[in-house]
Amino acid sequence: MKRYIFRDGLILAAIALSFLGFLLYTESVHAAVGEALRLCAGSLIPSLFPAMVATAFLVESGASRGLGRLFDRGMQFLFRVPGTCIASLLPGLVAGYPVGAKTALALYESGQCSRGETERLLAFANNAGPAFLLGTVGIGMYSSLRLGVLLYLSHALSALLVGILFRFWKGREAPSPISPSAGKPGRLAVAFTKSVGNAATSSLHVTAFVAFFSAVACVLYESGFLPSLACGLRLPVPFLAGLMEMTGGVRGLAVAGGPVAMVAFLAGWAGFSVHFQVLSFAGEKRLSLVPYFVGKLLQGGMSAGLMLLSAGK
Repeated sequence: MKRYIFRDGLILAAIALSFLGFLLYTESVHAAVGEALRLCAGSLIPSLFPAMVATAFLVESGASRGLGRLFDRGMQFLFRVPGTCIASLLPGLVAGYPVGAKTALALYESGQCSRGETERLLAFANNAGPAFLLGTVGIGMYSSLRLGVLLYLSHALSALLVGILFRFWKGREAPSPISPSAGKPGRLAVAFTKSVGNAATSSLHVTAFVAFFSAVACVLYESGFLPSLACGLRLPVPFLAGLMEMTGGVRGLAVAGGPVAMVAFLAGWAGFSVHFQVLSFAGEKRLSLVPYFVGKLLQGGMSAGLMLLSAGK
């Protein structure tokens, strides 16, 4: 009980300090939130929304069961999750945050994944997409398609390696068979309209968290906390900001000419903005998110290591 009181007290204190900062640095916060909303409207939501509709429709229509039968043996062998989880892994690698996590939770809600399987899946299925790493980062920020390709390959490979490691999570749990009733298909029109509605709600969640954590990062910078912490840790300020909101941190590192390995780490870690999106989707599902957070840390470290090996810097 005391642990929860302490945790809730810390959360309340952090929120109170954030809102105080919003009042003290109003002009800078407005600019940061405006930039975050332009980013969401201009690139993030246009790329995520169709993917969210498509992946939600896979689950709602029951098409994920057919995919499960095709990929069950390989998914069980590599990651010890049912074949239906391919409906989360592939979109997570192609569409970007937070599509993989949202689909994994939808599979759990529909009974196509057990609790342990969903926890394992969350550890490696939620990833940055090629459009962001190749287009936005590689070409847009660094003017190098080759660098973008290396970033994406190191990111995707590290995600798969994390998935293989986490096949041992809850090792005694028996694999769940693909139930004939799980994800039972309904009328396609109903499945489609429900998928669009869910995607619209999820898009609002994504936008809200990106804007909020951009504002928090701005307050921490304007107050001098981030620069002081960066000086003490001997790390670039954009890297520390990127631990909260990944996209802004990556942009800052690119402008400052920071190490590409740090960009790879931030893309693998995803940032607290993405993590709170996952928490908002998880709701009261009583899932342990320890594998998710440990998996993102491991993926960030592996991505940075692979980037150092491949790029040589």
